[in-house]
Amino acid sequence: MNRFLDVASGAGIAKKKGKIVKATVVEGRDEVDRLRAKDEVAVHEGVGVVHHVLKALKLINALSNEFFDGLKERNKLRDEMLSSLRKTRRLSRRRKICEDELKKEKKLKEMRKAAVELELQVKLQYPEVDVTKSTFGDQEREWHY
Repeated sequence: MNRFLDVASGAGIAKKKGKIVKATVVEGRDEVDRLRAKDEVAVHEGVGVVHHVLKALKLINALSNEFFDGLKERNKLRDEMLSSLRKTRRLSRRRKICEDELKKEKKLKEMRKAAVELELQVKLQYPEVDVTKSTFGDQEREWHY
């Protein structure tokens, strides 16, 4: 980020690169060695503080701080959104697993109900058939004629 600033009504130019600023004041060939973006100023003998440069640097510093604070805030919001999205993905996976389990359980209940109805029909149609074990699932059925 390069910024050029007129110093003391066009007498010199301050150039900003990163945090260190070099400025030259043409009147009397005095040189300002370094102006940092903060309030610190290192100058040669006989040269005072150049107010125009300091004001401009403070403005640049404030703008850049505002910009970086905005970036930090945006990144923070983005991270929060991503983490909440990850959480919802995890929850939706868990929810899907639960739904799958519920579907399996429901299907198993329907199969058990159908088996009981089938046994009742068999008992009604064939009374001579003795069904000793009428549960459906893990246990075996035994048919006696």
